Amino acid sequence: MLTNADCTIYHKTYDPITRLDRWERTQYRGVNWYAKQAATVGENGLMAADTLTIRISVTISETVPAAVGDIIVHGLLDTDITQPKELGTYEHYTITAVRDNRRGICGRHWRIEGK
Repeated sequence: MLTNADCTIYHKTYDPITRLDRWERTQYRGVNWYAKQAATVGENGLMAADTLTIRISVTISETVPAAVGDIIVHGLLDTDITQPKELGTYEHYTITAVRDNRRGICGRHWRIEGK
C-alpha cells in the first residue's frame, strides 16, 4: 500500500463520572491519505464538500479506535481537545464510515471515510 501521510484520530467516548464527552487521541504514521473536493447539484444550486478516504494498514495497527462521528486530522498532533472546534486551524474531517478490510492475504487495511 502506498503511504503518503500521517494522521491523528480523536475518538469520542463518554465519561460517566463527569457526564461529558472525552476525546482520546491516537496517532498513525504511514497511512494512505486521499482528500478531494466533490460537488453535487441540488434544488438550491451547486453544493461543494470535501471528502476523505484513508487506509491504515494492519502492519501499522491491527485495530483502529474509530467510529462514525469521530474526528480525523491530517498530520500528527500532540494536542488534547475537549471539543472538535479546537481543531479549527488544522485540516480535519468528521468520520462518516469505518470499514474493516482485513480479510484476505495481501492489502489488509482499515478504510476510513470522512467529510
